[in-house]
Amino acid sequence: MYSKTFKNGILTPLRTFEDINVISFLLLWFVVHHKRHSTIPVLSNILLLLSLSTLIVAVISVNGKVHIEFSTRTQLHHLINSYETTPHIAITKIQLHYQCCGIKNITDWETTYTIIKNNTSVPDSCCKHLYETCGRNQLILLNNVNIIGCFDVISEKYRHKYGLLATTNFCLMIALFINAINGFIIKQHFTDNDT
Repeated sequence: MYSKTFKNGILTPLRTFEDINVISFLLLWFVVHHKRHSTIPVLSNILLLLSLSTLIVAVISVNGKVHIEFSTRTQLHHLINSYETTPHIAITKIQLHYQCCGIKNITDWETTYTIIKNNTSVPDSCCKHLYETCGRNQLILLNNVNIIGCFDVISEKYRHKYGLLATTNFCLMIALFINAINGFIIKQHFTDNDT
């Protein structure tokens, strides 16, 4: 669930769309430089459509922040609340990878992690230096655990990625639009020279 939502599900469609745009951009360049004049208007129209769709994807990228925050918070709540009843591989990997603990901070484990009945322990994956039972009594000691919550760390990482995607899409949109206009100008130039 974690890898699908965060790694593949959010970013893959946007990256694929960028690849299509780059290929179209290179195709128009090839057509113009190899003097295939009859295909220039068709490719210019395609580039205009891709430019418009790139703008839409860029706007979606900018608005993706809300989706990221909601999805991240929902997934983390689910993983932490079901920690003792289901396999906890996902939350363990998240906490180890991002060096974080809990959702907002380490105290999220006070009511959830009750394997040790005194509610002063956290999962070992919260520890800075991992060894068996390193999370015991760490809600009191706080000397070997990551106290930063996972929500802020994950959200910031993917907000940054969405920002880069939005910027890339805006730049690509401008390049596609300019290339499409150039295609129309070049076609007009060839038409004027032929008559």
